[in-house]
Amino acid sequence: MEKEQNITYTPEQREAFMLQGETPSLDGNYTVFGEVVSGQKIVDKINLVITNEKDRPLKNIKIKSMAIVKK
Repeated sequence: MEKEQNITYTPEQREAFMLQGETPSLDGNYTVFGEVVSGQKIVDKINLVITNEKDRPLKNIKIKSMAIVKK
């Protein structure tokens, strides 16, 4: 996306994207895109994590590995 729009996001913007995902409280400068091609059970498990009043998980969730697959 950065290459397509000829922009560079800060590490803080990237972190917000990864941690917040699609969240109405964001200021409109972020978007969520992608497709889960395997591991949907893990995604469902993450969805059940307890969050605070700002919809932030009480414990950090870290992605240990991922792959970008071009179609």
